[in-house]
Amino acid sequence: MLETSNISKKEVKKLQYAAIDFESAPAANEKGQVAIQVGIAVADGQATGLSKIWSSYLDAKFKCGPFFVASVTRRRSEGLPKLIELWGEVRQLLDGRVLLAHGAGTERRFLQAFPGHGFGPWIDTLRLARAAFPEAKSHSLSNLCDFLGISEKLRSLGIAGNKWHDAQFDAAACLFLFLEICQRAHLSPIDPSTLPILKSPTLSRYFQVRKKQKPQ
Repeated sequence: MLETSNISKKEVKKLQYAAIDFESAPAANEKGQVAIQVGIAVADGQATGLSKIWSSYLDAKFKCGPFFVASVTRRRSEGLPKLIELWGEVRQLLDGRVLLAHGAGTERRFLQAFPGHGFGPWIDTLRLARAAFPEAKSHSLSNLCDFLGISEKLRSLGIAGNKWHDAQFDAAACLFLFLEICQRAHLSPIDPSTLPILKSPTLSRYFQVRKKQKPQ
């Protein structure tokens, strides 16, 4: 059965997409991770490109280390919003759309800040890429975009941040990766009949390749 979540029967006749990415850091109390930035990229109506992009740094107590850029550290004292305070913006961008994320577990976990939000259905582009390109040396978002020639297109858009591990840039990368996979697989992302394939691609070929790559 086609999962539509909070997408109405009228809306599902033509699917719409939004990619989301959270950047996180170790919590100040060293218990788990906290979200320090969220980025969302919305596809255009025909799911051929980008129509809107948005991001915000978040108020979070985190343990800063050399991995985190100075700009993030500076923003800690600028009265940033808590994620729950961004409900209006997030809902407007995500509601009624199929959500994309690369390794979607992190994004789904952080969105639990909005109890009972009902966002979805979800497509994990990590799983999708493993099914589409099982022989790729790496299925990280940045390596896949380099491998498929997406990275230069992203940088030409002049997205604020314009680097990996910026939530806005990574959300756009996730969206373009999804669209590239659909194009190469000859799947129409706006046709609801393709949604089950995109949500649950078979990984048998990927695991076969992984098995052959393991040292004997």
